[in-house]
Amino acid sequence: MRTYVCDIDNCLADDAWRIPKINWQKHGDARYHDYHLLSGFDRACRSSEGFELPLWSGDRNVFMTARPAMYRALTEHWLLNTARVAPGFLLLMRPDGHRGSSPQVKQMQLAWLFEPNNNYSVTKEEIVMAYDDHQGVVDMYRSHGIPAVRHFIHTVDAFHDPIRNIPAH
Repeated sequence: MRTYVCDIDNCLADDAWRIPKINWQKHGDARYHDYHLLSGFDRACRSSEGFELPLWSGDRNVFMTARPAMYRALTEHWLLNTARVAPGFLLLMRPDGHRGSSPQVKQMQLAWLFEPNNNYSVTKEEIVMAYDDHQGVVDMYRSHGIPAVRHFIHTVDAFHDPIRNIPAH
């Protein structure tokens, strides 16, 4: 089965309007709580600058996101009702409280995807393409032999405190 791996925030969901809701005075999941809580109101954007994400029924769609798992119901609802992704997708989320960078989280999720005991039944050979807005994640996929491209909707930076210019991780 053809499998596509896709990030959500800034790849499928236009989250630019939520980025100012990141509370840089807080740490861990609390820093991004308001940002994630508002994600159900994002505009879905399958394409930008002539590029369209191939998320169709008949293919397996795997969403790997750094959103904490506590937002699973909200994320699933948004994927089905706003993004209109075909039912049957896989959604792999950051464990609540996990503090790794996006590339670290996605590498962990990739291991889950290929683990035979997780019942995802996905092999590396089935992955046609992986899409992410974070170049470090794209590089990680490529280091595992997975075709990957950087796809993003906007260039607003959600990884650095804009006032103090301090990276999130």
